[in-house]
Amino acid sequence: MSVARLLAILILAFLVQARTKAEEASFSALFFDLDASYGDAQAKLAGADKMLKEQGPDIAIFAGVEGRAFLDELKGRNGAYKFSFRARSAGPGGIVLLSKLAPGKCADVQRSYNIRNDRTGLEQSVESGRAFIRVDFAVSDYSFTLLAADVKDRTPHPELNQFDMRRYEIRQIRYVFDEIIKKKPDSNVLLVGNFNDTCDMSTVKEIYARRYGNKKRLFDIRPIDDLNTSWTSWSSDNDEYERTSYALASHSMLPELQRDGTRLLMRGDWPGFSRHRPLLLRFTAAEMEEYSDQYLAAIYPNSIYSERAAHFERERIIGEKPKRKPPTPPKKKGK
Repeated sequence: MSVARLLAILILAFLVQARTKAEEASFSALFFDLDASYGDAQAKLAGADKMLKEQGPDIAIFAGVEGRAFLDELKGRNGAYKFSFRARSAGPGGIVLLSKLAPGKCADVQRSYNIRNDRTGLEQSVESGRAFIRVDFAVSDYSFTLLAADVKDRTPHPELNQFDMRRYEIRQIRYVFDEIIKKKPDSNVLLVGNFNDTCDMSTVKEIYARRYGNKKRLFDIRPIDDLNTSWTSWSSDNDEYERTSYALASHSMLPELQRDGTRLLMRGDWPGFSRHRPLLLRFTAAEMEEYSDQYLAAIYPNSIYSERAAHFERERIIGEKPKRKPPTPPKKKGK
């Protein structure tokens, strides 16, 4: 065998081995709001089961889940998911996690906040209706923390401002993230959830913390579908399409995102049992070089992925409302 042929075989074997290692050293996460107030329970179970079997994520988070029986049945149908957890919920729907990966610390977080009562005019302490999940994972030598949430929906409250309720619930999630990075500034943190508002609303802006430097921000991954659109939910009341489900990563974790393996899934059975669309995310399980501030300013302006923005105005930055033009002053006569 010639030296050149032997060298070619060795190079090919090295590339195959490197590719195999790269494929192994990655993990995927799915977030899907099953829409507790819409559709049939059995259809939701069948749809979630189909999603797990078709996509096979390492970690799956479902929101809008009613009752423990749903989680037990779904886990029973999918034996690869050895680990599961359900967060506490005081209202309809809850958030659950299934994982092929063995978690470390796993807990639900349910905090209280002060809010003004519109009827009495006094402040009162209110506990978040649905707890969110905090889980630590390790894949090979790579560790990260997953936060998953489903905040207050837009249903009016008889005494409290439902918009402020969402703001304060999102703020509690932000506080937990701040605690993590204060203890370890280079922590890898992934946050997924339904915030029930769009990215230009002040409620959601709470989570970005744009007034901070990049190392303290959360960056909006903003998965897109095959048509380059990013809407995640549809309102059957007013026929509006919005992006209310999110995936955000810390500054340290953002470079590990595999953009070609991250997408908004286009469901053939939509809307069926849910008016929402699932987010699929894939990450490299190895520490990558951090992005420069210049790169983040270009690709993640306003902390939101904006490189591909098919259905947004090109001259507009995603996440900001267009500025109103001031009124034109009247001209003096004769001029």
